[in-house]
Amino acid sequence: MDGYYSIWPTGDMNGPDVKQDWWWEGTTRPYNNYWADIRSIDKPMQIPTSDEITENWMTGGQHTSSVNTRVVSNDESSQSGKLLIVNGSRKFPIPHDIIKTTVRGLKPHTDYTVQGFIANLSDYPYSDHTVDPVQLGFVVNENFIGTSQESPKQTGALNSQTHWTPISSIVNTGDSNELTISARNYKEGSWGNDFAIDQLSLYPLATASAKLAVNVPGYDFKKSSDPKTGSKVMPGDVITYTLQGINTGQTDLLQVSVNDNLTDVLKHADLLENPVSDIGDAHTVSNGILSWKGSFNQGQTVHITYKIRVHDGNKAAWNVKFENHATSQATPPGNVPPITPPEGHTDHHTPQRPATSEQPIDYDLANTGSNVILMLIATSLLLVGALAAVLIERSGYFKKS
Repeated sequence: MDGYYSIWPTGDMNGPDVKQDWWWEGTTRPYNNYWADIRSIDKPMQIPTSDEITENWMTGGQHTSSVNTRVVSNDESSQSGKLLIVNGSRKFPIPHDIIKTTVRGLKPHTDYTVQGFIANLSDYPYSDHTVDPVQLGFVVNENFIGTSQESPKQTGALNSQTHWTPISSIVNTGDSNELTISARNYKEGSWGNDFAIDQLSLYPLATASAKLAVNVPGYDFKKSSDPKTGSKVMPGDVITYTLQGINTGQTDLLQVSVNDNLTDVLKHADLLENPVSDIGDAHTVSNGILSWKGSFNQGQTVHITYKIRVHDGNKAAWNVKFENHATSQATPPGNVPPITPPEGHTDHHTPQRPATSEQPIDYDLANTGSNVILMLIATSLLLVGALAAVLIERSGYFKKS
């Protein structure tokens, strides 16, 4: 606020409440003289000095009039910053606008800071009332946007004793390029609501941007098999499983864990040898769970490989599904939540047991049987021939005539 408001020169000048009664012999009643020496915040008046201004403040006591011995000229006040002094009245409604203005030429959809300072100048020279704090609020386009803290009564008339209470709010212009702003009195400060306002201002809210390089962690996990998942296997076949964890981010991974549940698989298969990992701690297999722990540098990968053989023979695993699920979790540095990628999953199956077939013919035995039959036939023919010869001989058919 840098208008044409000049400082009140002394405690003898009490604003429009001046009253000349016969018992004051034409003088004024100095009950509002806490503003005798108040000066602007950013450019306070240097001449006259505070001692000159307040020389006769309360000279005759708290309830008597002081004598005006030093008037501030317009030339002197024009060299300093200006402020608004309000000689209020208890007859004003609470709240009420003290000053109201419309600011044009603003940028739409822009945040602006509305700010200023308030000082309580109210006074009551008698003991039957207490001077209450005053309070100022900002209203923009008839919408309340904030208020100051309570501003207490001043301790004296010296400018160095002035207590300025700040007030600051933020408002957005929306679709408009203008704002109607008012400073509104929100509290009855007793005996006039007298206060000063300084440095009312409206500025675009400062903005700043900065580019920060943030190292983002990343982790990927998958499980594969040979034969590939979904394939048919036979009793006695070997399945090779591979678990793979990959640091895909821009940070190290301080702790990585892998767990593979082999419980269902090992019901119908045997684990061959020990699982092999290329980095990290030694793995463990307990209660059908394969576990591994380690840490990854950036770009590092771990492979964990193991094999199983499908039961055959008397325990042949016919019509069985081999399915298992592997999970993994990686913890980045700092207060970053653990990374849990999707689980790895594989499955294989064996066919149903084949139906029992008839016993095949042994062709050697078949050939042997055929020879026996031929021999029997030959023997039978020989016997028949011999019997015929005997009969002929007895009948004399071949006797000489």
